[in-house]
Amino acid sequence: MTYPAVEIVRRIEEALAGQPRLSLALFCREMKLSRHLAAQAIKEAKGISFRDLQQEALLKKAKEMLSQPGARVQDVALALGYRRAEDFGRFLRKKTSRRPSDLRKEGKS
Repeated sequence: MTYPAVEIVRRIEEALAGQPRLSLALFCREMKLSRHLAAQAIKEAKGISFRDLQQEALLKKAKEMLSQPGARVQDVALALGYRRAEDFGRFLRKKTSRRPSDLRKEGKS
């Protein structure tokens, strides 16, 4: 079955919301879609790549988790699949120009 680009992207975004490290290959296998078709749908509907969409989902999840009371940067980093908090911090600084601790403080206020 073929889906319109918008529907494919909606399903990918839903899947990434629950599992931000989901690979395009695994998603496509479960949906019985080709990776090429899915990547093309994302590009058509959003104008970005799957990796960019995945990073948006990771960033959203990170901000959500850091805003929780008692959230520790190390715990959030590990939960999101980072082996080291430093790598997680680098990702956040690249995407937001802020440190994880700054985002955590913003979530508390």
